[in-house]
Amino acid sequence: MKKKYITPRTLHITDGDRKFIPELIEFFKEFFDYSKHDFIVLSRFPERKIEDLKYFCTKNKNTPSELDKIIANYNKIVIHGLLDFYLVRCLLKVNLDFSRTYWLLWGGDVYCYRNEKGRLRRMYRNFVRKALISKLQHAGSLIRGGVDLSRDWYGFRGSYHECMGYVSNTINLNTKLHKRIAFFKKHTVIIGNSGYESNFHKEIFNLLKKQSNEIKVICPLAYGNQNYIDEIISLGTKLFKKNFTPLLNYLPLNEYYSTLSGVDSGIFAHDREQGTGNVIPLLGMGKKVYLRTTTTQWNTYLNLGLKIFDYKDFGLHEISKSDQQQNIEIVSKYFCKENLAKQYELMLT
Repeated sequence: MKKKYITPRTLHITDGDRKFIPELIEFFKEFFDYSKHDFIVLSRFPERKIEDLKYFCTKNKNTPSELDKIIANYNKIVIHGLLDFYLVRCLLKVNLDFSRTYWLLWGGDVYCYRNEKGRLRRMYRNFVRKALISKLQHAGSLIRGGVDLSRDWYGFRGSYHECMGYVSNTINLNTKLHKRIAFFKKHTVIIGNSGYESNFHKEIFNLLKKQSNEIKVICPLAYGNQNYIDEIISLGTKLFKKNFTPLLNYLPLNEYYSTLSGVDSGIFAHDREQGTGNVIPLLGMGKKVYLRTTTTQWNTYLNLGLKIFDYKDFGLHEISKSDQQQNIEIVSKYFCKENLAKQYELMLT
C-alpha cells in the first residue's frame, strides 16, 4: 500500500483552472491523507466552477467575509497562482494569517509586473499586487529565479520552497519513447509552447532559415492570441511550405508525447518562465533543447545537472550520448509524482 503523507489541515485556494486543478486534486487523494485537504474556487468567472468544489465570486462583496469564516478552520492556506488581478484584490480584503499562507507561483503572475497594458493601469495593478505579495511569507516554485524577481518587483520578503507545484510538471515516460521514432524524415524541430509573442517564433524562423539543410518545423499553437497565431501560421507556411506543421488543437497526452518523440530538438526562446511542460518531456526523451540563457529557468535546469543549449547556437548536430543519458536519468528521478509529493510534504509541515 502506497505511503500517505499527513500534513496540517490545508485549504487550497484556486482560480479553477481545469488544466491543473482537477489533476492536482487526484494527486492529493493518491499521495496524502485527503481528509486534511480542501479545495475551493475563487474566480470572477462562473464557468470556472469545478464539480464538488465550493465556488466564490471575486466580485461579490460578501466573498471576503465568507472566506474569513472558512479560513479560520485551517492550519495552512495555499494560494495556487495570483494571475487574476481580481483574485489578488479580493484576497487583500481577506483576513489572512501570512505566516501560514503559501503562494505557489505560476510564472505569469510574476511577469504581470511588466506585461499589464497601459501605464496607469500597470502602475495601479502593480501597486495592488505589491500590497498583497509583500506581506506573504512563503512562496513555492520550481524556478527560484521567479521568486527572486518577486522580491525585486513586489517586495516579497518570505521564504522560498522548492516545489514543482503541479502534476503537469511531472512526467512518466514510456522508455520506448527515449529513442527517436523516425516518422519525420527531415531534421525536425518543435518551437515554443503556445501562440503568444513571448515564444519569439519569428526570430527562431530566421535562425532556422540560415541552416543549409531542409528542416521540418512543428509549432504548438493550440492557445494564445488568435491574430498572432494566424500571423505565425502564414509566415511559417511561407518560409517552410509543406515542412511547417502548426498544432492547433490540444492532443491527448500520450499522442502529444508521441509527437515529441519524433522530433530531434526543441527551441524555447521565451524571455520569461514558460514552456516547462514541453521542455521536461523533451529532455526526458533525450532530445536536444535550446533555451534563452537570460531566463530564470536556465539556471534552475543547469543546477539540476541538465544539459541544455543556447538557442542562438542552434545547429543540426545531435546531443552527445552521455549528455542524453544524463538528462534522461535526471528527469526520471526528479520530475516524478513521488518527488512532487515529498516537496509538498516538506513545504506544508
